[in-house]
Amino acid sequence: MKKLLCLTLIILAVTLTVSAQNVFDNEGLLTSDEVSSLDSLLVSAGYDADCTVVVVTADDFDGKTAEAYADDFFDAGDFGEDGILFLVSLARREWHISTAGESIYTYDDSRLIHFEDELISYLSDGDFYGAFVRFAELCREDYSYNDGYSSDYEDEYYTEDEGFTASRIVIPVIFGLIVGLITVSSMKAQLTSVRSKPDASDYVKSGSLNISTSYVQFLFRHVNTIRRQTNSSNGSGGGSSVHRSSSGRSHGGRGGRF
Repeated sequence: MKKLLCLTLIILAVTLTVSAQNVFDNEGLLTSDEVSSLDSLLVSAGYDADCTVVVVTADDFDGKTAEAYADDFFDAGDFGEDGILFLVSLARREWHISTAGESIYTYDDSRLIHFEDELISYLSDGDFYGAFVRFAELCREDYSYNDGYSSDYEDEYYTEDEGFTASRIVIPVIFGLIVGLITVSSMKAQLTSVRSKPDASDYVKSGSLNISTSYVQFLFRHVNTIRRQTNSSNGSGGGSSVHRSSSGRSHGGRGGRF
């Protein structure tokens, strides 16, 4: 009986140890307590942002770029359709954020530039836990900023709109038609001396209209064209730069060195 109880406790402890499904500290940059605490933060941020928020550390990218590694890690994991993943490698001193699904547009280029501005100082100082905590906060904050107006405003708007009943529209229209009809009838009554004439020449004063015929012939045409330069959306804000991973799935993202 005691052996069975001990075995159950061991299995429970192992289960709790590996239960952090949003934190994958393969490089060992965090303590076990930090992993547990961070996982709770990421789950909470993901709940607010309606997507999966993931943190990954790795000392090697298996011969891939940071972008390809982050994209493939998300694609291979059971993270759902919408999500954002933060990859950090101390050994390579690189970082990359990969977005998928609706998160590509929630966290667009301008948002990810803001992420970089906020996170790069933590990474440069070696405060990786601080960087990951701030990342979780940014995921929640930027989603709230992108979410549009509040439900209170929406309710107020529709309550006011319901006040526009048929009577408030029909009565002014009828009043306007009556005033217009009276005005037109009055103007028509003043035109007692006006009569229609069958020929257009009756309306032309003699000798006042002279029409001459002339021709203009173009022999040559030369057009100069200049190509107009357009700005790329990469990092410019107002849109998302999208690429495809090795699996063919669409991803957004941004990365660099620290």
